[in-house]
Amino acid sequence: MKLIDHVLQIRGLIQQAIDNTFSRLGLEAGTQGSIDSLPAGQQDKYKRLAEIISTHERALGDDYAAARREAISECVFTLFNRLAAIKVMEDRELFPEVIRRRAEHGNLSYAHQQWLEEHPEERSAERMGLKHFLQFKFQELFDTYQIPIYSDDCPYAVFPTADELDEIINTMNAIEQDADCGADIWKGDDILGWLYENFNTAEKLALKDSGDKTEYDKVSLQSQVYTPRWVVKFLVDNTLGKMYLEMYPDSKFTVDEDTEQVKYLIANAPKKHVRRPKPIQDIHLIDPACGSGNFLIYAFTLFYDLYIDQIENYKADISRRDIPRLIVENNLYGVDLDERAVQLTQTALYIKAMELKGRRGQMPAKTHVVSTHFELPTYEDMEMSFEMGDVKWNDKQKETLHEIWEDLRNAYKFGSLVRVKEKFEALIPDEEERGLFDEEFLQGIFAFKNHAMTILRNQTALWNGKGANDYAHSKVNDAMTFLDILSNPFDIAVANPPYTDSANFGPELKAFVEENYRKPLKFNINLYATFIKRCCELTDEDGKIGMIHPHTFMFIKTFEDVREFMIEKTHINVMVDYGLDRVNLFGPGILLDATFYTLDKGLSNINEPGIYFNITANQQEKFKKASLMQAYQDLCDGKDNERVYHLPQSKLKEIKSYPFIYWISDEFREKF
Repeated sequence: MKLIDHVLQIRGLIQQAIDNTFSRLGLEAGTQGSIDSLPAGQQDKYKRLAEIISTHERALGDDYAAARREAISECVFTLFNRLAAIKVMEDRELFPEVIRRRAEHGNLSYAHQQWLEEHPEERSAERMGLKHFLQFKFQELFDTYQIPIYSDDCPYAVFPTADELDEIINTMNAIEQDADCGADIWKGDDILGWLYENFNTAEKLALKDSGDKTEYDKVSLQSQVYTPRWVVKFLVDNTLGKMYLEMYPDSKFTVDEDTEQVKYLIANAPKKHVRRPKPIQDIHLIDPACGSGNFLIYAFTLFYDLYIDQIENYKADISRRDIPRLIVENNLYGVDLDERAVQLTQTALYIKAMELKGRRGQMPAKTHVVSTHFELPTYEDMEMSFEMGDVKWNDKQKETLHEIWEDLRNAYKFGSLVRVKEKFEALIPDEEERGLFDEEFLQGIFAFKNHAMTILRNQTALWNGKGANDYAHSKVNDAMTFLDILSNPFDIAVANPPYTDSANFGPELKAFVEENYRKPLKFNINLYATFIKRCCELTDEDGKIGMIHPHTFMFIKTFEDVREFMIEKTHINVMVDYGLDRVNLFGPGILLDATFYTLDKGLSNINEPGIYFNITANQQEKFKKASLMQAYQDLCDGKDNERVYHLPQSKLKEIKSYPFIYWISDEFREKF
């Protein structure tokens, strides 16, 4: 069996088991029973799940059946993620085996056998106390490593019966025993990402077969494409890695000291200081459509080597055992619509921290990776809370606060495309107009952002109005994390954004994109185009962007504004015109001509030619990756390669509508 078949089988078992659990608690498909009929020990479980259903009901127009399905779905992927993450951790020998069973342990896991030695009374319980054992180990994982998904307070923490758990675990253990998957399948950094993509297969096929327009709630399904590790490495190395070399050009982090092999190959690596150094903890990278976290997980690895370089060669006062915690708490940020993807990303970052921190290192207290899968009360429900105390907002400030809150309420639909910081900045006069205002007035505007953020956060935490419950409060906390993330500038933004043509937008998505990404330049023609603009907005004035998406923006007339923006507002550092590759890139069945590239916003290198790789022309798909790797190596070694082109960016403006035609001669270009 292929991995996808195993995943769908496990998902089906968990789905049925969780549905059974809801029904046993009286939360049946047709009606919601009374809590009074349950034993005292079951009432807390009922209350917690009923709160989740109730919160979803308000968002779904009081549709109990749909709200119940949504709650079950959340509990299904949570149990799946909990078990899958343990498989990854135990395969890396981070702790004794919890799930994998062996004959020498009586067909139990080692940890289960040891637990029974300490709890002999459980030998007579159902499946030798399997349910109690897993509850104990999950809480131990949280207590020891602070991984949120294992906390008893996790709102979606539901345990089926021991018999149901036994079948689920046996089915999960079958994966590494299947020759088609391989015994080492759990060892890869990207295995959780592959599980995530396979988990969503049924919904993706259903959406495709329906022929429906893509509305906000289907974006992650319609355009969910897994980013291969080698592409992630190329983009992160040429953004984060290059930025570091711009600050520390004499650094040798690119070479492995032990093997003397090149670990990080960076195009146009600077030979002198071109960027003011900043503390390594202050370099911030965001993936605004992070999915299962491929970019963030790889960036963790690169950041780790940069921290080591700082300690060994630049006298940074940092302990090695603190590096993993510092990376997660300071350097990495992510946002996604899909809560299950964010769960996996958070967990994968904790696993990397566990691997690298050593015995005495501390685990991160938190991540800055958040799902926008939250529902918030209306502004009218919150307005009195915002105006408590001695705060005196003027009419414009109240209007801005109202707009920001409504944007936050829509974040579950549009994720990081919601523009929060820009609402504050709209209050600040343009540079040429600032002389018309006194300093006190300007300082008042600049202070409003921080003041408003504090009021939003504090009063929201105290919210106790209509619809307030523990689950709703947890979602409000996510909203505040999201607000913090999108209100601050980043050094680097990397993304494989969703791809959906505007002709396929549903009404709500179309209206939002038209309102926010059509003027003054048109970025509304495809979702990935909106993310080009958004990544540039999220990064500071000297930031870097790395992206992969379809190549349609390079030539088609409707993308003219996108090209104009890229040419006028950024410097194209390196661009790979890759084309279609169902072998090395996105896999069979995905017909996508891809381009990936890095941009610099600072424009200090605007006169340097951009580097273009023509990989799409005159070769079969199976040879493309090797062709690019050879061309890339030749470029870095200073050798000629027929697939590498150097072009001053100003040349792209010489042809009407700015098509990215980089391969023609100057003489031929003049004919246009």
